[in-house]
Amino acid sequence: FQKAIEFRDVSFSYKEGETVLDHVSFRVEKGQTVALVGASGSGKTTTVSLLCRFYPYTDGEILVDGTPLRNLELQSWRRMIGLVLQDIYLFPGTILENVRVYDDRVTELDVFDALKTVHAAGFVRRLPNDLRTELHERGANLSMGEKQLLSFARAVAFDSEIVVMDEATASVDVATERRIQESMAELLKGRTAIIVAHRLSSILNADRILFFKDGRIVAQGRHEELIRALPDYEELVRLQFPDLESNDRKGEAVAVSVETII
Repeated sequence: FQKAIEFRDVSFSYKEGETVLDHVSFRVEKGQTVALVGASGSGKTTTVSLLCRFYPYTDGEILVDGTPLRNLELQSWRRMIGLVLQDIYLFPGTILENVRVYDDRVTELDVFDALKTVHAAGFVRRLPNDLRTELHERGANLSMGEKQLLSFARAVAFDSEIVVMDEATASVDVATERRIQESMAELLKGRTAIIVAHRLSSILNADRILFFKDGRIVAQGRHEELIRALPDYEELVRLQFPDLESNDRKGEAVAVSVETII
């Protein structure tokens, strides 16, 4: 992966006659962070699922450096992706094996360095057996915040070039949220990221936001541009983030560089 990922006029249906994505086009340059924003069912998660090749796309094309995604060797492509999902999968086994997923190419030192990078080494050191602490099914003996940090550490340990993230919606306390934000910043450094965004910080820090509605990208731009130009986006942000400063949503009309797709 050298230059860009591009969705070119991609449409998709899980069932015949029920269009989930409708002629979606966008481009992500290497090193960019792009946030996917929209109401539930608008097509965000389907978009990242197609990028990960969980489903075969049929209409349009997904290109990686100009090469159709379908032509890339599947395992090689997936090794390039650090996948962080809402439903964080942790299995019964040690923290070490949960981070490196039984891949011996990832050393114990790699795992510990990854934990340090995402600010997770401290809580791991406090556990009874450090890296060899056994986790329960689905990580039931960890907090939600700790599980998220381990999922970040996986992506770092495998040195993934691309981060694909569907952010968890479960609420955490203020201190944990701050630590997660700091850890995300470390995770995304030097990487290309496509994020289904549920955190205000992810929206504010994105290089570009893709605003989905009914399976289409109806606009794209930065947060401060979209919120002044699009009432639908302003309403979504107001509902999801009621504590957002009101002056981000008000003020005199200004010229903005929002690309609106009709």
